[in-house]
Amino acid sequence: MKIKNHPKLKKLAFKAQKTIVRKIVHLPKPILRKMAGKPIVIDGQTLDVSVQVILKLFGPPPNHLASVASTRRQIDAQGPLLAQSNHKDIISDDFPLDVSGGDSITLRRYRHRKVKDNNQPALVFFSWWWLCGRLA
Repeated sequence: MKIKNHPKLKKLAFKAQKTIVRKIVHLPKPILRKMAGKPIVIDGQTLDVSVQVILKLFGPPPNHLASVASTRRQIDAQGPLLAQSNHKDIISDDFPLDVSGGDSITLRRYRHRKVKDNNQPALVFFSWWWLCGRLA
């Protein structure tokens, strides 16, 4: 058994990496700006400085085009570093929502265990950035 492949050591290393990434992302904006460098502006939209730092730290080098398999491996390895922790007090349930044409989509509702069902919901649309891992 090699020490570097020991499961407990891997778990400890992952926890350390995740802590470091979270600390970096939550640094004050001026420090993040120093780390990120010049703001990236595309079509008049400025990329969020936290996202820019993450891309600089974990993204591929400029003009690098990786294979699909390589990119998936990278997302599988790095996605959990940015994923939110599971909270034991948060519960979820799925329910169908009828849409046009007689079809339905499944919605997932998240709520704190202490919140009653009759509270006003907040509707949140997630962009691809917040999804970590892969579907297949």
